[in-house]
Amino acid sequence: MPPIGYAAPMNDLKTRRARADALAADGMVAEAIEEYGVIARAYAATGLLLRAIGVCKRILELDPQHRATQVLLATLYAKPEPSALDDAGDPITLDGDEAVLLSALPPPLPPDADDDAIDLDAVAAALTPRPAGSVRPERPLDIPLFSGLPPDGFRALVERLSAWEADDGALIVAEGEQADSVYVVVRGAVRVERGDAVLATLPPGSFFGEMALLSRHPRVASVHAVGRTELLELPRAVLEELAAKDARVRDALERFCRARLIDNLARFSPLFAGVEPAAARRALSAFAARKLAPGAVVVEQGAPAPGLFIVLDGALEVAAVTADDRVVLRTLDAGDVFGEMSLLTDDGATASVTAAGPCTVLVLPRVAFAELVLGVPTLRARLELLAEQRRISNEALLPDASSSATLL
Repeated sequence: MPPIGYAAPMNDLKTRRARADALAADGMVAEAIEEYGVIARAYAATGLLLRAIGVCKRILELDPQHRATQVLLATLYAKPEPSALDDAGDPITLDGDEAVLLSALPPPLPPDADDDAIDLDAVAAALTPRPAGSVRPERPLDIPLFSGLPPDGFRALVERLSAWEADDGALIVAEGEQADSVYVVVRGAVRVERGDAVLATLPPGSFFGEMALLSRHPRVASVHAVGRTELLELPRAVLEELAAKDARVRDALERFCRARLIDNLARFSPLFAGVEPAAARRALSAFAARKLAPGAVVVEQGAPAPGLFIVLDGALEVAAVTADDRVVLRTLDAGDVFGEMSLLTDDGATASVTAAGPCTVLVLPRVAFAELVLGVPTLRARLELLAEQRRISNEALLPDASSSATLL
């Protein structure tokens, strides 16, 4: 493997990129790869992994067998193998060209940093090869999903994902289309829209479309590029293939999905309206994820709700059996909350909740619910408001029900 260090004749990353592009256009593949390698290592060493991956994809277009850059990225960012550290936390031992002085890396830069902020000379010094030795398994920055992967899974994903650019205003995903990829903003920004409403503008480093990993439901919003935007695209089929081959990749994907869904719930769920996002995330961290098969009964009519539930993915049917009929009260979708009325009143539920298909929920057991609402008073107030709104709605659907009846 060629050395991962380099000597930089020009301490200007933009000039190096222009030079690399020109060399590639002129067919000087080896020289172009060397220049792209300089750029990728500079990005990686300063915490800009997503940009480094984009450049790495350019290298692989020129030479699909090139591995040195992926090895360095995995060394800096992938999850260390359990066998690499003993109980005392001894350094990882790396041999030959893979030994790099991680302790000398410059401080990580923010995802939207300008290339001019990168000091190539400092990066070159930090990545000077050593004949052999040991380094602490510190990385410049944890990057969602990528930093949870084992080194071989990391390299496999880098080789299989796509890197591309979108012009200002370009449609990246369309509301209603089938979801089949997750995207990461490398440079520029994207605007998330539903109908005529702008939901959010996402800066560099942001992920979107991650629901594609959990379901095959259509997209619920459209996403357009804001200015010239660089993206990484992670196809669901590739992620599923890698997860099927390696349980460590599957575990990393599950952790990533749960973290992303919790973050989205903390920001957008009606349950946490008026609650500080940091407090909402702390509250959600107490919930456990639970996958449900079609037909699974989550809350049984007449019995106390076993906990507070939030729907992550899929749909559940709420139905009550009366003396004359079975009445479907509503369908619960992603982000909906249930179980709060029974928990607040300690009464049995007068409606059942059943999984309409495969779905995933977050659940907070009944015993932990009291501690949660004591710690976040605004959350209890929000739950009481939701419970009252639901009681009024239920009474309209079940006019013979007692006004004190607990429906979920």
